[in-house]
Amino acid sequence: MSQRKKSKNGELIYQDSREDLQIIDVIVAREKDTGLLAATQISEDVIQQFNGRTGLYGNISFALTGDLKPGKYNVYASHPDDRLYKGIENITSFEISPQVDLTITKDSDRDSYFVGDIATYTITLKSLGTDARNVNIREILPNSFEIIDYTASKGEFIDNIWQIPLVSENSTETLTIKVKLTANGTFTNIVNVTSQEEDINTTNNIANATVTVKNYADLDVSKSANVKSVKVGDTVIWTITVKNNGIINATGVKVTDKLPSDLKYISHTQSKGEFNLQEGVWDVGELAVNETVTLEITSQALKAGKTTNEVSVSSNEDDNDTSNNHANSTVEIEDVPEDSPVDDDLNEDDPNDDSSDDDSNDDIVSKKKDSGKSSSKVDNHTAGNPILLVLLALISICITARRKL
Repeated sequence: MSQRKKSKNGELIYQDSREDLQIIDVIVAREKDTGLLAATQISEDVIQQFNGRTGLYGNISFALTGDLKPGKYNVYASHPDDRLYKGIENITSFEISPQVDLTITKDSDRDSYFVGDIATYTITLKSLGTDARNVNIREILPNSFEIIDYTASKGEFIDNIWQIPLVSENSTETLTIKVKLTANGTFTNIVNVTSQEEDINTTNNIANATVTVKNYADLDVSKSANVKSVKVGDTVIWTITVKNNGIINATGVKVTDKLPSDLKYISHTQSKGEFNLQEGVWDVGELAVNETVTLEITSQALKAGKTTNEVSVSSNEDDNDTSNNHANSTVEIEDVPEDSPVDDDLNEDDPNDDSSDDDSNDDIVSKKKDSGKSSSKVDNHTAGNPILLVLLALISICITARRKL
């Protein structure tokens, strides 16, 4: 693009009416940040160099094309071959203004929170134009937001200001801030960005995010049985406990507990409120912070199998943790075994009973024949009986008499 309109010296970069139709050496160089380049250093920062011919009035003009960085440019024109004006040089300057265009956005990880929650904000900075120096992003947080951590892709976050020395052209930087929310309400916090250079579009230099922070009641319900297993007809006592772990009182607290069909209601007692048996609803009413209430239901097991008794709790207030609003407990119900009939075998003699008589004990005398001889064996039970001794003697005499005959 032509840079003549940005020349501080007017439309013409170089003109000398005494040098019409002459060859002119032209060098265009950009100044460094340290100041004007010396003649011997021009080649280090040369943007364009060529030989041009002046017009009838000794003027020469040209256009610079390409992506030129912001800064001060010097144009060196010389006519070294002219005999009369040999060595005469002319210097003119022009500036290219920075085209800084910073845009910023801000987002939260949620729109709604509870008091005590941690909110995460993400600030995104984009450079849509040329390099921007000494960039400051100011984060205006409510007093009830406590910063607990931050992560910046570049620069430092100090005293609610994100400071970046240089944001390069067409680059993107991010800042993530974690804050603890200590009060309830609706909060809009604002962020804005500035730089050393003038921004060509200030409409995108500001952003905000709005969140709602709520108080809460945290109802925690649990349920247990006094036994793990019973037999049909036995009694099971269920205990329901509800506690408010929140930061405000809970109102309209209702606990729903309907007994399964395999249980029969017998009675109940509660520490607070009323229990509607037909609906299976325990109307607790208001439950203060850290207050605990209980309900006991006595039931009878009707049918074998596993029975699970479930319970749930609710209130008028927001609950920050609904995972503990439900509970259950399971009991195993076993059948009652029928009476066993009397076993007839129990009246028979036990073969292992030591009191039964052995055949060897029934014999008083045991006879043994061996080579025409007989012997008698007296049972130990008869050894001291005189009558038996007489009988044995008579038997022995009879046997001897027969042998003699």
